[in-house]
Amino acid sequence: MKKIKWLSIIIISLTLILALGSCAKPPTAEADAARAAVAAAESNPDVPMYAANTLARAKDSLSRMQNELDAKKYESAKTLALETVKIADEAAAEAKTAKERVKASASSVFDSLKKNIAETEKALAAAGKTRGIKLDFTAASAELAAIKKAMDAAGSDFNSGAFKTSLEKGESAQSRLTALNRLISDAVRDASKKK
Repeated sequence: MKKIKWLSIIIISLTLILALGSCAKPPTAEADAARAAVAAAESNPDVPMYAANTLARAKDSLSRMQNELDAKKYESAKTLALETVKIADEAAAEAKTAKERVKASASSVFDSLKKNIAETEKALAAAGKTRGIKLDFTAASAELAAIKKAMDAAGSDFNSGAFKTSLEKGESAQSRLTALNRLISDAVRDASKKK
C-alpha cells in the first residue's frame, strides 16, 4: 500500500512539473531586448572597430538564446537573453574606452612624428656637410617627403575621427623615419671613421 502511495505521489509530481513546464511562456520581452541590444551595438560604427571580440560574444550569446527559444527551453533562453544584453552593453562601453585610448595614442604618435621629422630634416642637412659621406641624398630626401605625406594622411584620418587608421599610419611613418635616421647616422659615423 505504501509503495502505491509513493508511486502515486511521484507520478502526480512529475505530471505537475511537466504541466508547469509546458505552460511556461517564451521570454518575448527579454528576447526582443537582446536582439535590440545586439542590433544597436552592430550599428554603432565604433563597436565593430574597437570591440569586435565582445560584439562577437554578444552575437554568439544571441544565437544560443535563439536555439534555446526554438527548443522551448524558456528559462535558459531568458538567462541567455539577459546575458546577451549585458555583453552588448559591455561592447559599447569597451568601444568607447578603446576609442579614447587609441585617440590619445594617435595624438601622441602624431606629435612625436612632427618633432622627429624636424630633427631628421636637421640631421639630413648636417649630413650634407659631412665630408666623404656615402649617402644617397636624393633617395633620403624622397623618403623623408614620403614620410611627411604619410604623416599628413595620418593627420587627415585623425581629424575625420578615424583614430585607429591614423594610429596605424602614424606608427608606420614613425618606423620608416626611424629607419631613415639610422641610415643617416650610420653614413655620418662611417664618414667620420675615414677621417
